[in-house]
Amino acid sequence: MKTKLRVVFRRTNDKTAQARAWLAHHFDLNCDKMPGCTNNKQVWHLMAGTTKQEIYDLYVQWCEAPDGVGREQVISCKYFLRVWAKEFPHVTIPEKGRFKMCST
Repeated sequence: MKTKLRVVFRRTNDKTAQARAWLAHHFDLNCDKMPGCTNNKQVWHLMAGTTKQEIYDLYVQWCEAPDGVGREQVISCKYFLRVWAKEFPHVTIPEKGRFKMCST
């Protein structure tokens, strides 16, 4: 009995590529690149208190803008977060600001 081998190639579609490019640009503009990282690991921080949902909402607003790519190009929030986790694991949102408040 002959078996057919089915090879599946996972291509990045335009929506994913667009979201990845938007994230890269957003992170480049809005992250603090932390100095003194060890083992050649990059650590980038977004502003403390920002939520991932807020970042996704900015992405959706950009897509829907007159000069954006259009609403049909928007990926789901769940998939957006997967792209973020896979492609940009070094970008985090700290729980608190880097600088502590003085008690005086």
